[in-house]
Amino acid sequence: WNTPEMDSPTNVVRLAGNVLPRSGDGVLQLLFYDAGVGTGGWMDRLVGGAFGEGLDTNVREAYRFIANNCAAGDEIYLFGFSRGAYTVRSLAGMIGYAGLLGRDRMTLVGQAYELYRNGKSADGHAAKAFRARHGTNVPPITLLGCWDTVGALGIPDKLPGIPLDQAFADRYRWLDFNLGKHVQAALHAVAIDERRKEFGHTPMCSGSPGQVLHEVWFPGDHGCVGGGTEHKEPLSRAALEWMVEQIRELGLGLAIDTDFKRLRIADHNTYFNGDRKLIYGKGLRRPDADSVFHESALRRYHDLAHYRESLDDSQRTFLETAAQGGTGTLNLAPKGGLTLEVGETAHAIVHAREHRNDTGIDLVNGARYRLSVASSQCWQDGDLPPCNASGWRLDDPAVQRALGRF
Repeated sequence: WNTPEMDSPTNVVRLAGNVLPRSGDGVLQLLFYDAGVGTGGWMDRLVGGAFGEGLDTNVREAYRFIANNCAAGDEIYLFGFSRGAYTVRSLAGMIGYAGLLGRDRMTLVGQAYELYRNGKSADGHAAKAFRARHGTNVPPITLLGCWDTVGALGIPDKLPGIPLDQAFADRYRWLDFNLGKHVQAALHAVAIDERRKEFGHTPMCSGSPGQVLHEVWFPGDHGCVGGGTEHKEPLSRAALEWMVEQIRELGLGLAIDTDFKRLRIADHNTYFNGDRKLIYGKGLRRPDADSVFHESALRRYHDLAHYRESLDDSQRTFLETAAQGGTGTLNLAPKGGLTLEVGETAHAIVHAREHRNDTGIDLVNGARYRLSVASSQCWQDGDLPPCNASGWRLDDPAVQRALGRF
């Protein structure tokens, strides 16, 4: 249950906050953000989080926004994490099944959604008949971007040990992992180390030739990939940066303020503790020979002996093969580092506790670089207040209180 106001926002919130009002060529970029189910008051958190109440509503509301605002030639980008990833994948499926209804037919959205939920295929008779009857067209989805979708075994149970809510959750079990033919490109960041059974891997599969699909495995559990937990942010940051870099490499038109990438805080060696395996039940995720691993996963595997020991034999086998250079179809996702032009500058955060730090900057052989301490840099030692290169002021009450404990 995450909200935009949390101290450590999810990757979806961070991405939404960096979408520019207009693209480089002046095209208006409309943003619709839905906080998701179970993010309101305590009753909403109970009913929405435990029973999935609101998932259907969220899909329909997002559909209405697109139907009311989308014109021919517009580009549609959908992003989500966890249940939100399930929601946007369902939304893409509904659009492929029913097309986009006109503004004068919004009363049919509920009917269109139920037909989609109960339908077999967007190419089936019922779907074609609905689109023909209401004159709808299926617009292309420019990009479907997801962080660790849930739903392969139903929406995860929010009241572990109480079977009532699982009966509701089963309604949302994924039956078809194939993407619709109208989805032009899809990106999916997946957690290697999620071990809760009900958070099982919910893969994406290509639905048509020529469709771009990149599903990449990242180190950590569910929250380490999608964000929303402060101490896991250095891991989830890598999955966010990968998503933004892929948008750029695919040459897509979505304009994002990428200044936040200059402060590189991604750290593949960050410690994390898996969430409530004993409560939810254990269910390992197992990559296969076609899996693509992000560089952060291989670096973590290489650097941390205790991490290697924590892996299942099959996980260890594929990561070891990939870490040694790979064979066959095993691949390493592109690093996506920053290359500086002459006169260009970039900032990097360096952790004193780490022997090696990934600055995210690719050095060019033969080039010369000048390193300097940024005026905005920040040092922190334990619980002492942050300071700059000048150090702490001893007359600062906060410093005196902290030093008084020693």
